[in-house]
Amino acid sequence: AALGFLYDPAVEARVSDVKNQLLVNSAYNFLVAKPVVGDSLLALSKKHLKTDVLIKHLLVGHRGSTLRAPPSRSKEEAFKLILSIKDSLVVGARDFEDVAKAYSDDPAGKSSGGDIGWLLWGRTPMSFQGPVWNLKIDSFSEIIETPHGFHLVLMLDRRASEYVNYDYS
Repeated sequence: AALGFLYDPAVEARVSDVKNQLLVNSAYNFLVAKPVVGDSLLALSKKHLKTDVLIKHLLVGHRGSTLRAPPSRSKEEAFKLILSIKDSLVVGARDFEDVAKAYSDDPAGKSSGGDIGWLLWGRTPMSFQGPVWNLKIDSFSEIIETPHGFHLVLMLDRRASEYVNYDYS
């Protein structure tokens, strides 16, 4: 105590550990992550990692999709179906929850009425999350195609993620 807080051996050791962790993380980002994912994807992730989104989701699969038990409909039939579903939802003729329970090929979405809950950046394919994070609250996505099929998303809300205070510069 006579040497002061910063000269306490336990504090010095902890500060040294944190400093080393920061150096390793910085080196990893610069030498590994950035060359692999590229500047634009890294910038996009830094931007969106600070926000979680609350969404409802509906999936219409087809026989070429990567679902465990893909439906027998063709890709063209699946696309026509999700377009007609979107049209009925946009004009307010149907309720998202009812439509998801009736038509979604995502078993979790079917049972929950499409309610996914809070979604964190990085948990879904870029082809899905890229368009979703750009949605305005209470708006529908365009039709999103992934290997699972065609998706329709309703943006309900946004909140700051647990990473909101991190500085990624």
